[in-house]
Amino acid sequence: MRYFVILACLSSFLASAQNDYDARILAYRGLRYPCVDSVTPVLRIQNAGAQAMNSCVVETWKNGVVDNSFDWQLAIAAVTNEERQPAFPTVAATAGDVLEFRIISVNGNPDQDATGNVFQFTVSGAASTCGQQTVEVEVFTDAQPGETTWLIRNDLGQVVAQGGPYATGSSIESHWVTLPSNACFGVELSDSGGDGMAGGHLKVRCDGMDLIDVDGSTFTEEAYKGLRSGTVLG
Repeated sequence: MRYFVILACLSSFLASAQNDYDARILAYRGLRYPCVDSVTPVLRIQNAGAQAMNSCVVETWKNGVVDNSFDWQLAIAAVTNEERQPAFPTVAATAGDVLEFRIISVNGNPDQDATGNVFQFTVSGAASTCGQQTVEVEVFTDAQPGETTWLIRNDLGQVVAQGGPYATGSSIESHWVTLPSNACFGVELSDSGGDGMAGGHLKVRCDGMDLIDVDGSTFTEEAYKGLRSGTVLG
């Protein structure tokens, strides 16, 4: 009986110890390269606080200098543990720029837990460009095909195509994807086992030619490449 009383008290204490105002950046979902000359940041943000989140101020820094401060107003409040994926003001960027995002406040109150408040990445180089809208995505699976997935996101972080996990090892899986014209995308290849795809690969072909070629031995958890579509529907 004493054990259960202590456990109940501990659970009550932990529940009461949760901060009221706490937002966390879980992931970056926007483009990681300049689409022409800019990036539209997209963040996956969780309300980790006890209070419903109606607003959240996020600063964007570029190369150590504040670029903008965005007061994100939620049309529908996010309840505890709920995740949202807002797009933030476009930032002029070139390859090598370091973009950093900092959560400042929730509902007008300073964020009460530093966990997940800062996310940073370095902008990569130009994307591979296809003159057509239709591309072929080829995956050659490794010995653990069930760990392999891929997806293509647009500049607002929305998934426009995806594939996997797969059932057969050392096999070719081919997918034809028609993309919106003259637009920028991110191609993400993931391995849930965290050990890459030894012997495997992902290729994106444009008009029969290899445009993107990711060797499965060159990454562990995720590989990322930029892709830009053309105007020819072929």
